Amino acid sequence: MRAAFQAAPFYDLLGIRVETERPGTSRLTLSNRAELRQSQGGVHGGALMSLADSAMGVALGTALREGDAWSTVEMTTQFLEPVGGSDVVAEAAVARLGRTLAFLDCSLESEGRLVARARAIFRVRRA
Repeated sequence: MRAAFQAAPFYDLLGIRVETERPGTSRLTLSNRAELRQSQGGVHGGALMSLADSAMGVALGTALREGDAWSTVEMTTQFLEPVGGSDVVAEAAVARLGRTLAFLDCSLESEGRLVARARAIFRVRRA
């Protein structure tokens, strides 16, 4: 999963890197850079949502077989507090994996504080 993830330029553009990947889980980090900040100085919510979506995608990818494909169907995010100048860590896990749908949860932390939560439904296409 890590090699496929790192081959996509979007993640490099945002500064997202895979820290760990175990079956059904992942831990990714978003480097906090000035380019990702919104007008009030915090990390933009779109960057945080991209981090959460990416973490859940990696977690799901580790739970599927080679050749299976997946795509996000729906995602909700709750922003709990602004992110200051530190990196953001996302931890994601598969909550339920069915034949055609998968449900995932993700938490985002910065400086040891929970800053956002996300949940997503993914469509799974088996090889």
